[in-house]
Amino acid sequence: MKIKLICNQQIGDCIKTTTVAKLFKEQYPQYEIETSVSHPCVYENNPNVLNGLNKPQVFNAADQKDDKVLSVVCNQDDENGKVDNKYTINKLRENNATFTQGLVGYINAKYNFNLKVTQDEPDLYLSKEEDKPIPELPKKYWVINTGCEKNNQRKGYPRKYWKQIFEALPDVTFVQNGLTKDMHLPFPKHDNVINGLDIYNIRQTMRMIKYSQGVITPISWNMHCAAAFKKNCIALAGGGEDVCWENYKYDGFNYLHTIGSFPCCNGGGCWKNTCENKEEDGTQKCMELIKPEIIINLVKKYGDNR
Repeated sequence: MKIKLICNQQIGDCIKTTTVAKLFKEQYPQYEIETSVSHPCVYENNPNVLNGLNKPQVFNAADQKDDKVLSVVCNQDDENGKVDNKYTINKLRENNATFTQGLVGYINAKYNFNLKVTQDEPDLYLSKEEDKPIPELPKKYWVINTGCEKNNQRKGYPRKYWKQIFEALPDVTFVQNGLTKDMHLPFPKHDNVINGLDIYNIRQTMRMIKYSQGVITPISWNMHCAAAFKKNCIALAGGGEDVCWENYKYDGFNYLHTIGSFPCCNGGGCWKNTCENKEEDGTQKCMELIKPEIIINLVKKYGDNR
């Protein structure tokens, strides 16, 4: 019997399914596991799945007709709000569930498994060739994600705050990561900021993060990647998403949220791609409340750790 894990969502969701693959491998070793995800590179070198050590395979819909293949769709939330699913985000938030608990709960209920969540962090692997520092980068640096996707501008952190952070930490090197098409802009006037925009692909960014001092980012796949390698992480969450859903609990992970600061996020995240509660410069007021002094002090605190 073979299980095919399917996820056609964004890269952060694909990364989160790697935890599910590991749980299946540990708790249901009689099954072979394949994956079909929208970002297959997150499974490269993964020993828990059949296509992890080779070139990722393209999913063939005809496989679903084979009774020896169980296609498990990794999507715990009902985006249209029309399906009676007790594992949707809005229902799970009442029980302080994590993303992993929601995903596994949905899979157990829909496919009649009894997976137990024994870890929350993603399960990423680098090859021997990848598992070393990137030579053109300095020995010590922080990875920063200073932009946001055009279709989810609620996550953007004020550009003026980034400048204050760079100026307050002149001896710290920051490496910008991301794509210019996703509203990432360089900071050419700051000598301690390396412009890595549009340069590093997903696998290279994983490597960059593993050998960094830490990551500063809005809720993003960079955050999940930092968790996979247990790196220091300063997650700029604001009032968008419930703390329980996204927060990791290892030492060095900091989930900076402003839940409850405004009526739109009173009692939990607003879960909107953009919110009407904005400052004049277009950034969300909930993100403006995360003052740069908080980030500056955390970077100083961690110093050369990890």
